[in-house]
Amino acid sequence: MRMRIVFAILIIIGLSACQHAEKKELTLSKFDIKNDSILDPNNPFYIRDSIKNYAQIPQISTAEKTKVFKSYIDSLQLFQNSDDVNKFQDIEKFNYLIIKYINHFINDLGILPSFFAKSPISYKRFFNGKLGILSWDENTGGVFDSKINILCYRKSDRKYASIHLEWINHFEEFMPYGGIFENIYLLSREKETEKYMLHSSGTPCSHCNFDAFIGFEIYSDTINFDVEMFLDKNRFYVENSDTSEYQLKYLKQTKEIEMEHFHINDRNFRILSTYKWQDSTARFELENRYINELILL
Repeated sequence: MRMRIVFAILIIIGLSACQHAEKKELTLSKFDIKNDSILDPNNPFYIRDSIKNYAQIPQISTAEKTKVFKSYIDSLQLFQNSDDVNKFQDIEKFNYLIIKYINHFINDLGILPSFFAKSPISYKRFFNGKLGILSWDENTGGVFDSKINILCYRKSDRKYASIHLEWINHFEEFMPYGGIFENIYLLSREKETEKYMLHSSGTPCSHCNFDAFIGFEIYSDTINFDVEMFLDKNRFYVENSDTSEYQLKYLKQTKEIEMEHFHINDRNFRILSTYKWQDSTARFELENRYINELILL
């Protein structure tokens, strides 16, 4: 009987400690947002907008900032494992605090991207570390298993810069930037300008998926996504649905994008389009198109 009482007391102490730890983690972030009046509930993105535009990183040592950053990682994982139906606002808050700190650490303090390659953040390196993607699950609660993606690139002084990849002006751009980045391809290099293409894919709903190529350039150590590489846009996007299916493939040796389009109800109907990279125009141009083996162009 005495052992049962002791065991029960230990359980109660353990639960109290967990609750106290969780409360401590939650209060750590409150000083970051200085002006609560900007939290407009009519804006569905008011949390991320508030953190991006108004949150301030405290003037403390790098070691102390690292402790705060790690507390945000711990808090994010606490909420991700929580059964609370209202947890997603808190998850978004910690996601964007983590983004802000990562960009500060890399852009302002010169910390290497590989420093962050610990759970739940993954790091993919490309071109011997010249480019890389820091990524983790966004956990929005929707069907789309979206990712937070931060692009890192090494500058001419050997230091790194970083930028959060997210849709900028139009909501339909959200999925390509929130997908899984499979690869990065170099398209051209001329003097101080390098042009690249990101390959993104994802499953936004139970019966659809997408593939996308996103163009960008690095000029004089500055990254720019406002480039028109695909039919007057900076991205090439296809989405499969119940009625149609696309297959998108990049041929690295010839710098060509092949797009096959099938109709689900008529597998004999097939369109094959080829877009070839042109150095003279710095964009992909339609080279040929077939419908059921009949050439149209």
